[in-house]
Amino acid sequence: MKCCRGGGSRDEERSRNAKITKEIKVAQAGASCPVVLFLGTGESGKSTFYRQLRILHGGSYTAAELTGFAETIHTMLIEDAVRIAQATTNPAVLTAFEDESAPLMLPESTNAIVETVQQWSVSPPATFTSDVASTLSRFWNDSNIKRVYEKRKIFHLGNHVEYFMQQVDKVAQANWRPDDVDLVHFRVRTTGILDQKITLKNQMFRIVDVGGQRSERRKWISQFGDVSSVVFVVAVSEYDQTCWEDNSTNRISESLTVFGDLCRNPALGDPGIIVFFNKTDLFQEKLKAIPFGNYVPGYTGDGSLESASAHIKKMFEDVARDGFKSIGRPDKRLYTVFTTAVDPDNVKKVFAEVTEHLIRAAFQSEGFID
Repeated sequence: MKCCRGGGSRDEERSRNAKITKEIKVAQAGASCPVVLFLGTGESGKSTFYRQLRILHGGSYTAAELTGFAETIHTMLIEDAVRIAQATTNPAVLTAFEDESAPLMLPESTNAIVETVQQWSVSPPATFTSDVASTLSRFWNDSNIKRVYEKRKIFHLGNHVEYFMQQVDKVAQANWRPDDVDLVHFRVRTTGILDQKITLKNQMFRIVDVGGQRSERRKWISQFGDVSSVVFVVAVSEYDQTCWEDNSTNRISESLTVFGDLCRNPALGDPGIIVFFNKTDLFQEKLKAIPFGNYVPGYTGDGSLESASAHIKKMFEDVARDGFKSIGRPDKRLYTVFTTAVDPDNVKKVFAEVTEHLIRAAFQSEGFID
C-alpha cells in the first residue's frame, strides 16, 4: 500500500533532496558566467556598489588603478571647489539666501579666496601640491563658503565633497593612495561601460555598470542580450532634488519613468529585476528637515522613515506590475531592498540576501529551472 505524500519516508525525502542538489550542481557546471547589470539614473550610487563589490568580492585594486583613482580624486576636488566658488554668484543661490534672515554678503577675505579658486576653471593646478591643499582648506573652512555649500542641491553638488575636503592635507601627500573607504566616497560620472567578475557563494558573476546620465542610457540596450539579472538603483534621499540635465525634473520621478521603461522592455522579460533603494542613511536624516510630502505627489503619510519608505516602494512595485503585464509577464516578481552603498557592512548583508535571487535568475535565464 502506498503512503500518502504527507507521510513520505525520510529516505524518500533525502532522495529528493539529493536529486535537487545534483541538478543544481549540474546547472552550475553548465551555466555561463551570469551577467548582473547595474542600472539607475545619475548619482543613484550604483557605481559605488560596483566598487564595493570589487573590494569585497572581486580582489584588491592594483597599484596602477589606485594611482589613477588618486588623480581622479585630485581633479574632483579642484572641480568641486570651482563649482562652489561659482555658486557664490549663482542667481538661484542668491535668491535662496534672500528668503533667510541673513542674505549672503561675502567679505573681502572670502572674495579673495573665491577669486583664486575660480581661476582654476581656466587654469587648473598642474599638480595637487601642499599649496593647493592649503588654499582648499582655507576655502572650505570659510563660514560663508559653508553656507553656500548648504545650498548645494541648487547647483547639483554631491555629498562626497565634505568627506574629502576634511582630509585635503592627507590627500595632497605625494605618496597618498585612496583606501577602501575613500574609494566608495568619491564621485565621478560613469561614462561608457565598466565590467568585472566577482564571486558570491562560490558562484562567479559578471557585474556590468553603465552610465546613468541621459546621454549614457542609449548604451543600456546593448547590454540586455546576455543579462540574467538587472539591479536598478534609486537614490531615495534625492526626493527633493532635480536632475542636473534640465534642472526641473524631480529625481525620483525620473527614476520611476526610466524604471517603467525597463519593465516594459520585452528584452528584459526573462531576467530577474531587483530594486535597491539606496542612500537610506541620508534619506533618514533629510526627512527630519525636509517634508517628503512637499515633493512627492499623492503622498498622505506622516512623513516618517517607515511611511515614506513604504510609499516609494509601492510606487515602484505598481510601475513594475503594470510593465510586466504589458509584456505578457504578469507573474513576474520584483525584489526590493533598502541599502546604503557607502557602508560595507550593509553591502555585505544586502548581497547575502540577494545572492540566492541572482543565482536563481541565472539558472532560469539558462533554462535549467523554471
